Amino acid sequence: MKNDMTGPLRTALLAITTAALSACGGGGSDSGDALPSSGSYAITTASATTLTNDLGASIDVMDAAYSLGFDMATTIADVDATSAGHHGRVSALQVWLKDPQVKRVARASRRIAATSTSTAACGWGGSITVNFADQNNNLVVDGGDSATITFNTCNISADTRVNGTLVVSYNGTTTHNASTGAFSMDATSRFTQLTVTELSSARAVELNGDLKVVSRYTSSTAGEDTVSASSFSAVLRVNGVTNSSRSFEQLNWTMATNSVGTSTSDLSSLISSDLLGGRTVMLTTPVTLRSLSTEDYPSSGQIQLTGANGGRMTITALNATQARRDIDTNGDGTPEASAVLAWTTLLPTD
Repeated sequence: MKNDMTGPLRTALLAITTAALSACGGGGSDSGDALPSSGSYAITTASATTLTNDLGASIDVMDAAYSLGFDMATTIADVDATSAGHHGRVSALQVWLKDPQVKRVARASRRIAATSTSTAACGWGGSITVNFADQNNNLVVDGGDSATITFNTCNISADTRVNGTLVVSYNGTTTHNASTGAFSMDATSRFTQLTVTELSSARAVELNGDLKVVSRYTSSTAGEDTVSASSFSAVLRVNGVTNSSRSFEQLNWTMATNSVGTSTSDLSSLISSDLLGGRTVMLTTPVTLRSLSTEDYPSSGQIQLTGANGGRMTITALNATQARRDIDTNGDGTPEASAVLAWTTLLPTD
C-alpha cells in the first residue's frame, strides 16, 4: 500500500472505524467497554479469515486515529502540511478544519499571550472550543505548548457529530517550508472519549489514549513519520450499546518515503479485540513493507500476527496485487495452510 501501509484505506474516520469495527463485532456486547485479559489467541487453520479481518480492522483504526491527530496538530500550528504532499491522508474532520472560520479560531487562540480560549460554531449545530497554552508567550507553536480542543455536540456535517476532547501537546517547534516542502513536527495527541457519530445509522466510534507523531521531511517527497503509543483503544457503539472494542499496546509504526517514490513501513503492536475473544496477538512486520507511489499495496515485505504457542499468520507480498497467507499453528516454520490471495481480498479498501 502507499506511503503509510494503508494507502487507499485513508477514507473518513467514521467510515473507516465503523466499517472495520463492525466487521469484527459479531453479536456485540453490553457488558462494558474493557476487553478481558485472557492471554494470547490460539492461531489455527480455521481462524485465517478471523485473523485477516482483525488485521484489516487494526490497520484501519490506527490510520484513522493517526490521520485525525495529525490534522488537528497541523491545523492548530497553522501548518497545511498535507498540501505539500506529505501524507495525502483524509480524516473525517480534515475538510471541515480547512474552513476559514475554524482556522480563525485556531489562529486567534494563539495570538493572545499565555493562555487563551476561542470558540466557533459548527456548520450544522454545536460548537468547537480551542484553548491554547503558549508556555513561553512567544506566539509560536513550540515545545511545551499545548491546545485543548473540545467538541460540544459539534455537527461537522448533516450526518456526522463529534463530541469529546483532543489535547495536542507539542514536544518541539512545528515548521513547514512551503517552497521546499520541508516539514517538522513532534506532537502527542490525547484522545479522551472523542466520539464520532454517524447520525443516520446511530453508529458511534469512541477513541481513547495517546498517540505521539514525529514527522521529519526534507522535501515534500522525502522523509519519515513515526507513530507510537503505550495504550490506545477504539470502541464502536450502535444505538448506545457496545458492539465491539479494540485496544493497542506498545504501538510503534515507522513510515518513510524517498525522492524516487519508494515507501517503506515497519509496524509492531500488541492487539486485543472482541473478534479474538478479548485475547491478544502480536502484530509485526518481520520484513519491511515496500511500495511505489503508484501502488496501492506493498510489492514486497511481510506482515505477521503471532499468538499462543508461537502460532503465526504471515502475509508475504508477492507483488502489488497479490500476497501469500501462511498459517503456522505451532511456530515450527512449516505452514499447515497456505493461500495466494489478492491484496484487495486481504485488506479491502472499503
